[in-house]
Order: sequence, then C-alpha cells, then structure tokens
Amino acid sequence: MINSDDPIVIGGKDVLKLNFQDLLQSQYPDATEEIDCKVPKLLVGEMDITAFVDSDHAHDKVTRRSITGLLILVGSTPIYFLS
Repeated sequence: MINSDDPIVIGGKDVLKLNFQDLLQSQYPDATEEIDCKVPKLLVGEMDITAFVDSDHAHDKVTRRSITGLLILVGSTPIYFLS
C-alpha cells in the first residue's frame, strides 16, 4: 500500500517550495491539459512524486568506476531504487 504522506526531506526544502506550475506556465503559456471525461474519480488526493539522485565520479581509486544512486518516492513510499 502506498503511503500518501509527503516525503520527509532533511535539507533542500527550498526546492520543494518552488511553484513549478507557475514556472512552466510562464515558459509554455499556450499549453493546456486535456482531461478525458471517462477517467474515474480519484480515490485519494494528489500525491507527490519525488526523485533523489546522487553520484560519485571515479569513486573507486583503482578502477576509477563511478557510483550512481536513484530513489523515487510516491508520497513517502519508495517505488524504485537503483545503485
């Protein structure tokens, strides 16, 4: 079951406060959203999708291999991770 609570973010909260809808509306003023009238009603409210990415270039001093990490959350539930 997916937890619809907002993800807990320590630091970096300023990015989450940005209003991306206004930002994109100013960049794409003619864009509209088509909503199909046959789509069923929502069972829960909107949920945030959050992605965290980190990398360490040439982490291994012998092989010079890098490390990359990816975590995707829906609400506060992780749905995909990669390392």
